Amino acid sequence: MIHAVNEWMNNRFHPSATVRKEVQLMIRYIREHYKEDVQVAKLVQLHPSYAGQMFKQEVGENFSDYLNRVRMEKASELLERTTMKIYEVSGTVGISDYRYFCKLFKRHTGFTPTQYKNKQV
Repeated sequence: MIHAVNEWMNNRFHPSATVRKEVQLMIRYIREHYKEDVQVAKLVQLHPSYAGQMFKQEVGENFSDYLNRVRMEKASELLERTTMKIYEVSGTVGISDYRYFCKLFKRHTGFTPTQYKNKQV
């Protein structure tokens, strides 16, 4: 089931050819720089509110929701494939607040990070 969820999430992250080139660039940048404080409006030289509006129109979700989804996908992979502590995974995916990370992870996966990690054993 977890692999099916990851596959579904991966399909949502890869932009189709019909998506505007600015949004494709934003998506690529997010996937490569999800650990950082991502500000893609500067990257595509658009006003932040316009970039956000365009992103939502093309992708179907807010920029911050998409960024968090990418981060949770990466966190899931790290929890599955490494022996990292949960707080280490949190920092690695760009979320410094451990409690916020746990809340966000549960919202996206339906499991706490500990439950998710234990299911991988």
